Amino acid sequence: MSFSLRAATEQDIPGMIDVWFKSFNTPDFLCVFPDSLTTRNWIAESMSRDFKYTSRNTFYMVIANDAKEPAIVSFSKWTVHPGGGLVPGWQERWVKELAEDMDIEIVSGAFFEPMERQHAVTTQDRPHYYLEIVATHEDYQKLGLGSQILRWGCDAADAVGYECYLDSAANAKSLYEKFGYVVVEAAADPKGSLVPMLRSAKEARIAGSS
Repeated sequence: MSFSLRAATEQDIPGMIDVWFKSFNTPDFLCVFPDSLTTRNWIAESMSRDFKYTSRNTFYMVIANDAKEPAIVSFSKWTVHPGGGLVPGWQERWVKELAEDMDIEIVSGAFFEPMERQHAVTTQDRPHYYLEIVATHEDYQKLGLGSQILRWGCDAADAVGYECYLDSAANAKSLYEKFGYVVVEAAADPKGSLVPMLRSAKEARIAGSS
């Protein structure tokens, strides 16, 4: 079986959400984002806004299989932050009004806010590529799809001389380290469960980039 990487469109949102819940399906994660119709609708509306409002500088990449009717099996969410200030908070990147079965104390206080704090400490106001989500369907893991997505993002960031930032689960650090990400231990938030990781900027390959 072969796979193809491409930029996502708004029509890919249902497929990306299916992959989301086939990838992020541990009990702890489902406490934050329950697999329900209302939560799926909340994610869909948040994603839809990213496609409609290009000023967010947020885009999605998908990997599809080569079936007769190709299915999305992996996707990523990237934000290109131009610098000059901090990355917008989660209530600007996602729909502020949560689905009825989502708990604000868990979603904001336990999940998003610790990541926002360690992100701000790590990148401050510098320009960078922010990988917020990378997800692969559980039936297609260990096939190198995550590496394909990371390689694409690193190349895009290197072309303009930007750093790359992400928050990693402890068991995924080794994958990101292969692409030059390093753990920023000093920035780790004591209330967070994910690890801040930074990849240094390379010399820009596109004239006029800084």
